[in-house]
Amino acid sequence: MNKYAVVTAALVGAAMAWAIGDAASVTIGARLYGENCQTCHGVGAVGISGVGPALKGEVANWSPVQFRRAVLRGVDDKGRPLSTVMPRWSIHGWKSAVSRVPTDAQLADLQAYLKSLK
Repeated sequence: MNKYAVVTAALVGAAMAWAIGDAASVTIGARLYGENCQTCHGVGAVGISGVGPALKGEVANWSPVQFRRAVLRGVDDKGRPLSTVMPRWSIHGWKSAVSRVPTDAQLADLQAYLKSLK
């Protein structure tokens, strides 16, 4: 096997591992969304009028720091407080038995799920 074939095989393997990891992250994020967010933000994160805004789209593309701040502290990407209806998950903890306060990995999974929505 020549060196180009080895490099190509390594790159393909890395891409496949990333895709599998990404798919697992989206699956976990979808479960977390269903357990903690869907009641207010709707199926598919399209929002529920008068209850919770759509998360699909702009919010899904916030930086991880902005997303973490919104979920944990209720502060949007411009530094403004979100509605008082939005739980401050760092205080209240998620409904999920997986973890009271969302972990960095759970937040990344949740954001991966929101980014996967087209």
